[in-house]
Amino acid sequence: MKKIYIGMDNGLDGAFVANLDGKLVKKFVMPTLKTGKGNKRIVFTQGLDFEFGGALKDPEVKLIFCVEPAQMIGSGSMALASTWYTWGRIEEWLINRCVSYHPVNPQKWQKAFWTRPKLPKGQKFDTKAAALRAANQIWPGTDWRAGERHRIPHDGIVDAALISEYARRLNL
Repeated sequence: MKKIYIGMDNGLDGAFVANLDGKLVKKFVMPTLKTGKGNKRIVFTQGLDFEFGGALKDPEVKLIFCVEPAQMIGSGSMALASTWYTWGRIEEWLINRCVSYHPVNPQKWQKAFWTRPKLPKGQKFDTKAAALRAANQIWPGTDWRAGERHRIPHDGIVDAALISEYARRLNL
């Protein structure tokens, strides 16, 4: 049976990456659906069914999801509510599909790939840049963009790739 580790970076701008034996075989941004007026979006769970449908039903494939759950940090109460609502939709999708999943906090998987240096007071460590450096060392030459029209690496895809590798190395 093939084990495919799926790393998931939570959030409306998150992503999924599938890792088979250390090779990234699929990567995509979180499917979302616009709701109502403005820019309001929710996770489009049918989009997840589309992306994973065949593999979920294949008896020769075991998908193991390693997911970054919602955190108790945010820029405000609305952002925090959105983050937890998004996590709830994803967790519900995982449970309804009877998918094996392992929540992992960002500090835990990040520690497997880099050490935070001590910085002078007031300076912040750039975890996104550290993640991109680590991902480029593991998978040199990988295109981390969300699509051909995008110019910069998608940090959700980068994080999801590292989360999938974290799960693979631990043989979850």
